[in-house]
Amino acid sequence: MNGPKLLSTGRQAVECIAKVMPTAPTITVRSSLGDVELRPGTIFSNRKILVYPSPMTVYYAVDDRLYEEGTALFVRGEYLNAMSAGAARAMPMVHLAKAEIALLTGIFVPWYGMLGLTAAKVGLLYSAHKKEFDSALQKAPAALRTLLEVRRRYPELFRRLMLTSAKEFLVNLPNGVTAEDVAFFLGRVIKGAGGVPELTLGQLAKVVARVAVVVGSLHAPSMAARGMASAAATNAAALKAQLAAQGLRVSQEEANVILREILADPKGVERLRELENACNELAPVLRCLTAAIRSQ
Repeated sequence: MNGPKLLSTGRQAVECIAKVMPTAPTITVRSSLGDVELRPGTIFSNRKILVYPSPMTVYYAVDDRLYEEGTALFVRGEYLNAMSAGAARAMPMVHLAKAEIALLTGIFVPWYGMLGLTAAKVGLLYSAHKKEFDSALQKAPAALRTLLEVRRRYPELFRRLMLTSAKEFLVNLPNGVTAEDVAFFLGRVIKGAGGVPELTLGQLAKVVARVAVVVGSLHAPSMAARGMASAAATNAAALKAQLAAQGLRVSQEEANVILREILADPKGVERLRELENACNELAPVLRCLTAAIRSQ
């Protein structure tokens, strides 16, 4: 094989990387400098990532371009150059572990499409910000799961939430909570409202907190004695005012509908509090990741 051969570019290349790399083997080959370990997920020169090595052929990506090259030529031309003393000082190689590769492959495709991040860039981002990355992936499912419940159980409230700065990710909310769904959700939040997660998630948290306060008051003993229907009608005006304070204009009847939707769910207030907390916990983590992405 005479030099590298371009196999695919763009989304097709990124999809191939996400599919192949998690099960790719680590191999050891001989070189002029001794044995060299070729480990999938190795990032060198800040742009290149080793996707799949074999004794005869190596597959690797540069940005969003997937290449095939003879193993001996790759080791001699690309790998040993990256391992040289000068290159190692300037751009040290990054080795992603198998577990990290499995974690990140669900992010490659959606983040490439939304944020323009290649597999190597995602890997470098994770390597430099593991704490924030792991925290985001841990906290995001709870926020996404609760948002999906809000959309299903309280359609009028959800429709109003889509008028806030959170519209960018609410209108494109996935239907599940798989690893890919979570990655898609995180990418949308990071991208939304000019890349200011604390603004989008922060306003969402404030709105649901105000709603929870009004609905919660309907469960007070004094309200129960008066009858829930009468109390809900009385508090529609309070909900209308609370939403107006957040820049959301609703009619008295629309406020009534929102109250009825939430009161029909025995866990309505609890669910809104869960969403408020999840948004507040996720926002600062995504702020750090957003800043890191911009600095790349």
